[in-house]
Amino acid sequence: MVLTYKMIDYKSTKTLNMKLKKLLFAFLFALPFIQKAGAQVVYCEPTFNNGCFSWNNKEITLDSISWTLGSSDCTISDYTTMGTTLTAGLATPMEVLNGSWCGVGVWVDFDSSGDFDSTENLYYEYTAGDPQTYSFLITIPPTAVNGDYRMRVIAGWGTDCYTMSANGYGACGVYEYGNFVDFRVTVTGGSVGIDENAKNEFAVFPNPASNRINATIKESMIGSEYTIVDQLGKICSNGKFEQSTSSIDISNLTEGIYILNSGSSKKMFRVVR
Repeated sequence: MVLTYKMIDYKSTKTLNMKLKKLLFAFLFALPFIQKAGAQVVYCEPTFNNGCFSWNNKEITLDSISWTLGSSDCTISDYTTMGTTLTAGLATPMEVLNGSWCGVGVWVDFDSSGDFDSTENLYYEYTAGDPQTYSFLITIPPTAVNGDYRMRVIAGWGTDCYTMSANGYGACGVYEYGNFVDFRVTVTGGSVGIDENAKNEFAVFPNPASNRINATIKESMIGSEYTIVDQLGKICSNGKFEQSTSSIDISNLTEGIYILNSGSSKKMFRVVR
């Protein structure tokens, strides 16, 4: 019997293993971003313990949105195929016709988190009437980032839908009677690509935060001034970046969405309590 031997090219094997390790590392590094890119926002929803039979949104008009409930099921809420374009900072007339003794609340989920927090409320009111028409103006905050967002309109029985009430309140609260409908709003004239402008300039963490945020900046930005503004464009805090990682006190800020500005760079962050 003749035995044959094959020399193993250890150098080639080592090179192949290194390439495989690099590919694996690259895949693991990219995986969270791939998952994030493919993730869908899950929106919270309010509940109405006793239904929406005569307690509901009946007609809603906002710019090019002209919606009527008609004979449709009042429990249907997703009308995001219907939308309009609004200019940030410009007041736009809106009219809502509601059913029996229902107030109205309007929110826009500006941070696309799916929860419509209190800082994203644009209007609320309750006036007793059967039915009741509400005519008002809504204004997209000047600091809102251009893009598409979900707008929620709630009809809540015996409540303005925002102030704490035994009858219910909040964009995702528990109500006795009522319904809600969601539309799509495209914002223009606001901030342009906050994260795109800032991604190579500085980062903010943690986000959301409660008492302090840390800003990591490029070396060229050390010594530059910054401001923190709220959704209405009001300056809430200011200072100077003293080092590559600066800790900023935000304990005086109320819960909501803010923007850290420095030069032409902007970064959105959220304060929670």
